[in-house]
Amino acid sequence: FRKNFIVDEKLFEQLIATGEKAGIKRDSSGIKSSGNFMRLQIKALIARNLWDTDAYFQNINDLNNALQKAIEAIGNNTFEKLKIAAK
Repeated sequence: FRKNFIVDEKLFEQLIATGEKAGIKRDSSGIKSSGNFMRLQIKALIARNLWDTDAYFQNINDLNNALQKAIEAIGNNTFEKLKIAAK
């Protein structure tokens, strides 16, 4: 799911249309600037509904730069190199 599921344009537009039917105006500039985040949020929420909260975070954390850098630092022994690793 995490690697293969994509919130395609059809699904994204269906969600926007549902909002419009509920009286929420389309914000084209907001969609332009935040569309990728919105799609990822939708994907993460679908994962949560299919599995659990962990599945939500496994998807949404792809945009968590601090977490990604920490994972990278752990993987390349940055903490050891800087002598700040817990002992």
